[in-house]
Amino acid sequence: MGYASGEQRAGGLHTRLYSRAFIVAEPDNSKRVVFVSADIGMVSQRVRLEVMNILESKYNGLYRQDNVILSGTHTHSGPGGYFQYTIFRLISGGFSREATDAIVNGIVKASVVRRCVGDATHDARKNAAKRTQKRCVLRHVRRFFCQKSDARKMQLVAFSWYPFNTDKQMVIMKMVDMNGREVGLVSWFAVHAVSMPVTNHLVSSDNMGHASYLFEQVKNTGSLPGEVTTCIATGPGDNVFDSTKIIGEQIFERAVELYNSSTKEMLDTVNSAHQWVDMSNVTVKINETHTATTCKPALGYSFGAGTIDGPGLINFTQGMTEGNPFWDGVRDFLFGVPSNETIECHEPKPILLNTGEVRRGIPWHPTIIDVQMITIGSLAILAVPGEFTTMSGRRLREAVKKELDPSGAKDIDVVVSGLSNVYTHYITTFEEYQGNISNISNLIIGVGDTMGLCDFKCQD
Repeated sequence: MGYASGEQRAGGLHTRLYSRAFIVAEPDNSKRVVFVSADIGMVSQRVRLEVMNILESKYNGLYRQDNVILSGTHTHSGPGGYFQYTIFRLISGGFSREATDAIVNGIVKASVVRRCVGDATHDARKNAAKRTQKRCVLRHVRRFFCQKSDARKMQLVAFSWYPFNTDKQMVIMKMVDMNGREVGLVSWFAVHAVSMPVTNHLVSSDNMGHASYLFEQVKNTGSLPGEVTTCIATGPGDNVFDSTKIIGEQIFERAVELYNSSTKEMLDTVNSAHQWVDMSNVTVKINETHTATTCKPALGYSFGAGTIDGPGLINFTQGMTEGNPFWDGVRDFLFGVPSNETIECHEPKPILLNTGEVRRGIPWHPTIIDVQMITIGSLAILAVPGEFTTMSGRRLREAVKKELDPSGAKDIDVVVSGLSNVYTHYITTFEEYQGNISNISNLIIGVGDTMGLCDFKCQD
């Protein structure tokens, strides 16, 4: 699951996939939060609901929608078949009870082992942040800079605040018990797990999974995990396995550096907030003079073009601003003619699939999504339901940080944990939306998505 290619079928094993759970409780056990990182493309709403049903029934309300985050590492070489929405079922060959059960059971098992439940060890938590410089490139760098007129100026002004066009910052949360014994760490680093490309047919946790594997081998010497052509988007290595190893090693090395140097102790407070939001019709403020409204879900033409990590179908190219009579006819036959409301709401994106207007059968896309945040001392973790671009992630972090710490006196760290709880494709800035690349055509609720999510995060 990841490249939306029917030809990418599993044919072997590169690395095993794991679920890792971290539970943090206040000293008196009055509050606790759970963060789960799973080696899958993204967490589906179906998986989340099934996991929560098990945890809520098994532990009598100890774990709830508001205090549990399920996040995917976004490997593009993991299993499919665990979604309830039609669009994701089509591109992964339908629904698989076997794959869904394996993912659900793995997450539940990770969440209930030993001290994680009922006996949460009181930890001294430390965190640190630092930039990692190497090997990261922006997939659509031309679109980052070359935007038209005012949109281009706004993007360049925004970029002038930062020294890089990719997000180089890594944040870790180190856990040690009250006796100084090391318990574990969680790290956040914005890298796309596509070192294993669309031509790969081996199940793999990709570069993020390799970084986790390396750290666990250093800290748990002698324990498991598992045992490996040309690619479409080349990485830093001589082949896809080498690239996966190189990027994974660099993430691991920086995480170790931060782990060994972390000194900032976090307060013994945890909090959580969760809200269901209908994102199909939310009015948001873009700037002092402009507002935008989110839309019913729809995918644009550039969705069919794919990306450099996995090119798509013929007759589709990046940046398409007009439809094609043949594909429009196919769409109208399958989905019906898009309403004027949906066409206008999604401009300038020409609509290939108006999935939000299909009224028969199983819904094709989610419209009601999870908005969630947990705080552990001075660390705020934002559980977001999709893939953020560099600038949209930066803006979300800054907006939440400003709301939580307007004076800057609390020294709060905000991290974005993507692919969490439900999947809604991409999230971009207003300026990026005008470019109409694949990311934007995958943006199903329109130009207001970043600000809409930001508004609800800030309300929480």
